[in-house]
Formats: sequence, structure tokens, C-alpha cells
Amino acid sequence: MRNQVGQNLPPLTHGSKRDIRIDLARGVALLILVSDHLPGNPLRAITPVSWGLADMAEVFVLLSGYVFGLGILKRQSQSEPQLIRKRLVKRALVIFVAYLTTALIALLIVRTFQITTVANMLPAHLVANSWRSVTVDLISLDGRVSHLCILLLYCWLLLGVASFPCIVWNHPRLLIACSFILWITVQLLPRLSLPEPIQTTTYYNPFAWQFLFLSATTYALLPVKHRKQFLDHRGVFPILLIVHGSLYLLIGFDVNLPRTLLDKPTLGLLRYIHVVTAALLVRAVLPEQFSPTWRKVLRPLTLCSEQSLWVYCGGSLVAISMANWMSTSVGTWDPIFMNLIAWTTCFGIAWGTERTKAYWNFQS
Repeated sequence: MRNQVGQNLPPLTHGSKRDIRIDLARGVALLILVSDHLPGNPLRAITPVSWGLADMAEVFVLLSGYVFGLGILKRQSQSEPQLIRKRLVKRALVIFVAYLTTALIALLIVRTFQITTVANMLPAHLVANSWRSVTVDLISLDGRVSHLCILLLYCWLLLGVASFPCIVWNHPRLLIACSFILWITVQLLPRLSLPEPIQTTTYYNPFAWQFLFLSATTYALLPVKHRKQFLDHRGVFPILLIVHGSLYLLIGFDVNLPRTLLDKPTLGLLRYIHVVTAALLVRAVLPEQFSPTWRKVLRPLTLCSEQSLWVYCGGSLVAISMANWMSTSVGTWDPIFMNLIAWTTCFGIAWGTERTKAYWNFQS
């Protein structure tokens, strides 16, 4: 959504205006997500999802909120608020079309090749009913396709932000205060969610996840000097490291914790703390600028980030297509080989999308 910022606003380009750390983090997250969706993948044992803490969904939402703050809210004075809202709604519509199209292709793959590993995770009516009925169910958000839930969450977040009054956008403290109150309300009243079956289909409760999105947005709205002073303070990094490491110890030693603290649909407190501390640690460690050599080396990852919607949808289809193959592999090197195939396919999707857009002079 970084380029959907109004007619007078220049898009974030490959030059100095683009923060390569964001693209690097999102590119890595995309590859991890593809691996996490491969059933029986031994690499899952070393990814955050195996620990029950924040995983790649939190990373995507946090980065999107941060980019939103940088790319839209800081430049809204150059464009009419109504135009920004129109762009947000348009982007939400594009993402929903991507969700619908990818879900139909995924179901076609599952049905055609009888991928039982994935079929067993899908609602029976999406696997057995007619295509007309399935299409209606997907449009009406009746039936969860778990690989694609994050797309629906994005739609709700964009539509929710588009509904905010301008006064909230112009006052970051008011923005984060309202967001925090709503998140706390969801923790105390878990039933506060979208109506069924929409909530089951979306999986993530947008009334809770908006807090992570808008926390990153508020952070982006802070003056650069204040952000640097915070991270450069000599006491901040050790505290972040201790808090982040303590969360891993709590999970590693199987400490009996209240379920609400780790609940994913409602974004439990420990999940929120985990992803925020991780993001701040990565931001403190990674350099602001990379040499031309490193930019070339990291180009496949940053390219995946630039074409993240296409890579996410394509990567989900790759994971679904390889599900049976992955679940029956027995060789030591088979899982590594399959992960490399999946990642290489993601790189190919990103490269092909970029070349196609460049040929047709198209911006997304």
C-alpha cells in the first residue's frame, strides 16, 4: 500500500527514500511464511511459530503500519483526506480480489491433485460443493482458507483506518490512546469481534490487531530525532534484549501462562511485546545504509518485499501444491531441497512481477 498515497504524493522508490531494512525484514518474513505453511517441514522447529509467540503475521502487520505512517500520514497535508480514504478503500478491494482469486486457484489445485493434507484443513463445503456455491461462500466470507487469512485482516485494517476522522490522524497521542482502549476492551471482552461466520473466516480479530498496526503507525509519526534518541539510549537495548529473551525462556520452560496472554486471534499481550521488542532490536542492530555490494546480494529478498502481495499469494499456492510431496518425503535432504524450490519460486514470482510491471509501466 506504500504507493497508494494520493496523486500529488511521490511513490517510495528504490532510492534513498526507501528504507531497505523494511524490505529486508518483509522479504525474510515472506520466505519463513512459505516454509511454515509446508506440512511436516523440519525448518518450522527454528521459526517463531514453533514457540507459540509472535510469528510472521505480526511482522507483516507491524511493518505495514510503519510504512503507512511514513508513506501516507506524514504526507496527508499534500493531499485531500477524502482522496487518501478512496485510495485505502481501493487498496482493500484489490487485496480482497487477490484473496478471492488465490483461494479459488488453491481450491482448484486441492481438488484436481487431491491434496488431502490441505483438504483436511479446509471446510468440507469448500472442497465438495459446486464452484458457483464455493465462489458465493468465499465472497460472503463463509469458510476459512487458513493460508490466506492475513489478506482478510489487511482488508479490515485498511477499511478501519479509512473510517477514522482526520482529527485522529493529526494527533498521534489520541490515535494510540483510542487504539489501546479498543485493544484492552477486546482482551477483557473476547466476544467483541466481527459477526459469525465472518470472524471464523478472518481468524484474526481486527479490533485487537489494529493496536499493533497503529502502534507502528504512531512510532513512524514521531520525529526521526526522537526515534534515534530512544534507540541510542544506552539502557534501551539491554532492556529490550532481556524482555525479548525472557519471553523465550517462559515458553521454553513451559511456564503455565494464561491463554489470553498468548492468544493469536486477539493478539495477546505477550505476542504484542514479543514482536515489538524484536522489531526494535532489529532496527537497532541493522545499519541504516547498505553498501552497493550488499544491496545486490540482498536484492532477491528486497524484491520479494516490493512485490509482497504477489509473492504472498504465489507462495501460498506453492506451499499448497507441495503439501503432499512434503508430507511423504523421507530423505534427509528432501525437506531442504523442497524449501529451496519454494523460495526460488518466490524469487521468480517477484522478478517476473517486477519485469511485467516495468514493461507495462504499471505501479502497484
